[in-house]
Amino acid sequence: MGHETLDPGLVTALLAARDDAATRAFDDAIRLAQSVGSLDAVAARELTYWQRRSIEGLVEHAAAVLPAALEARRRSDIAARGATAEARASWVQARALQQSQQAEPASDSDSPDSPASVAALNEVANVGAPSRRPGAAGLSVVSDDD
Repeated sequence: MGHETLDPGLVTALLAARDDAATRAFDDAIRLAQSVGSLDAVAARELTYWQRRSIEGLVEHAAAVLPAALEARRRSDIAARGATAEARASWVQARALQQSQQAEPASDSDSPDSPASVAALNEVANVGAPSRRPGAAGLSVVSDDD
């Protein structure tokens, strides 16, 4: 889809620019707890400190992971287009073989519906063979369901 590789600094800036209503709600809850005496100032500062570090860690993680994930998606799209082109060529070849067999004078064993003709078409088009498609973590998923 034309995604360029994203700069981690851009991802960080985009994530930091968001309106953070949840952090404001957290801060309000801390202030309320302090005002009614159920949370002392030291505990409030510690909770706030760790909440902020948690958000910073999430932003850093996203900045590190998103550009690589988008690049992997881009490469996957390119590979899928190549695989589709190969499959299309295989199918065109199979159809051409079937049509050439139909155009020739046929004996019973050479008819387009004969087991030999169907087997030849299936072999060229890989129909009935298990398919391999990418799965999680680069593993292949093997299926006879295609």
